[in-house]
Amino acid sequence: MPNYLLYGMTADQFWNCDPREYEVYRHLWHKRKQSINEDSYVMATYVYRALNTVIGNALRSFLKNKTAPDEWLDKPFDIYREKTDAEIEKEKETKKQIENDRVKASLMALQRSFGK
Repeated sequence: MPNYLLYGMTADQFWNCDPREYEVYRHLWHKRKQSINEDSYVMATYVYRALNTVIGNALRSFLKNKTAPDEWLDKPFDIYREKTDAEIEKEKETKKQIENDRVKASLMALQRSFGK
């Protein structure tokens, strides 16, 4: 199957259009695939949570120390929620810490190689 058919273009559009138009179709196709992938991920997360709840609650009956059963989700995930300033700042700090750790590890490795 030719690529242009995957992108939703007709053969006439492919052969007679401006190359930038092809890029637009290609970009939209990638966006559509990304959206499908994200939807699949959310669905898999719901299935995982449901199975985790059911199996976890079933296995709790065999425990000596009874614990409270897991609850079902009372509302859907809020996947379009905007991040708060505190969350954004925390992510920045985490990224900074990871980068600092990476640099420290590189310097330690470099120091060990010169120490030999």
